[in-house]
Amino acid sequence: MLKEVIRFFFALIYVFFAFLQVCPVQAQFISHIFDFDGNLVTLDTENILFEKDTGREIGITSEMLHRHFKDIGVRGIFKNFEIRQDRHTGTFRNFNYHPAINHLRLNLEAAIPLNSRFAKLSWQGLSFRRYQVATSTLEGARRTRWLTSRGMSPTGLFVADQVFQTQGWIRYLPPVQNHVGVTYQKPQADPSDASPEKARQLMKWLDQDQAETESLCAGCSGPQSFIDFSDDFLPNILGIEAILSQEAMNSRWPLLGIVLQFTPKTNENGPMFSSILLPGQRAIRIRGILTAETLRDGTCGTRLGGMTFFSPFDQPELPPKLIQP
Repeated sequence: MLKEVIRFFFALIYVFFAFLQVCPVQAQFISHIFDFDGNLVTLDTENILFEKDTGREIGITSEMLHRHFKDIGVRGIFKNFEIRQDRHTGTFRNFNYHPAINHLRLNLEAAIPLNSRFAKLSWQGLSFRRYQVATSTLEGARRTRWLTSRGMSPTGLFVADQVFQTQGWIRYLPPVQNHVGVTYQKPQADPSDASPEKARQLMKWLDQDQAETESLCAGCSGPQSFIDFSDDFLPNILGIEAILSQEAMNSRWPLLGIVLQFTPKTNENGPMFSSILLPGQRAIRIRGILTAETLRDGTCGTRLGGMTFFSPFDQPELPPKLIQP
């Protein structure tokens, strides 16, 4: 416990002094990027495993896939099963584009029944409340993005997102182009190891955010805009962290403060943590969830009193539904 407290305060001091002199009076903008499955919403969409010898199929949830991912084909209850990559007949076929069926929209409508204000909210992932906050204003929705491993087009993902608005869970929808499925963009990508493609898309967005911040804040230095990305699959976060942290150390985004959030539903794959990426610095990894807002406030020294700097999901209180159906 003492070691955790010491590490906490060292991280706090490190972030504070690194950017005290360049702190913006007000962030140019704050953006949120969300993985979908398990992070925003927990659905019963089936992943199909295949028995090695017979080809027999069994369906498992994404949560179970994440829990046993390293054991598939190696040990345990899925030792004799394997993942197959064919987009139309393989393991992730229910997550991919289909010309006649929007599997995601159907799954959402089944998971979120109408008039569900008093129903159990077990379908909500750890980041769903953050999604509600991010999309509670037009400007916030404009700067909110989906980044999912699903092989679906931006339009298909947008149509599924409309379920949240139609049923009153969010106010505004992010633009169509802000919905990205990496295995739709690159069909040969492996959905079970999406970190390289997710990192590539994140870098594209971060380059855009860096350019926009430069146009808004000519002559500025240090983080002026703040972005966070959340994902519940540990290999994704670790892979993305390895790629982006090197770019941040090389000051590819000198005006951005970036947070990567690991948001597991359970602690079986380790506790939730955040990785802070600042220009020219090594990644700082802390326990708990640090948001773009609290990174901005922390680097500016405005919220340095007590543990609130690293409090999970610092956000305004919202009712379960923003809009009643």
